[in-house]
Amino acid sequence: MANPQHLILIKQGAVYWNFWREQYPAILPDLSGANLKGAYLVGANLKGVNFFKANLEAANLAQANIEGAYFKEANLEGATMPNGHIYQFE
Repeated sequence: MANPQHLILIKQGAVYWNFWREQYPAILPDLSGANLKGAYLVGANLKGVNFFKANLEAANLAQANIEGAYFKEANLEGATMPNGHIYQFE
């Protein structure tokens, strides 16, 4: 289950999120199971974030840093990833 504080922070947008990440670089955020459907996270520092079973359907992660992020069983249907690809599942 997602850390409630981390969920509040990410929902405030990439600028606020990135500022927080700069202040606390040792924290590995837990957004497991979070509902981030349609989230606009362009340019977000998502390095090492746990997205296990998170709903990222139609989220925009363009230009985000997803190095070491954990997406096992996450819903990425229609999500725009940093490489510009949109995940479509048939």
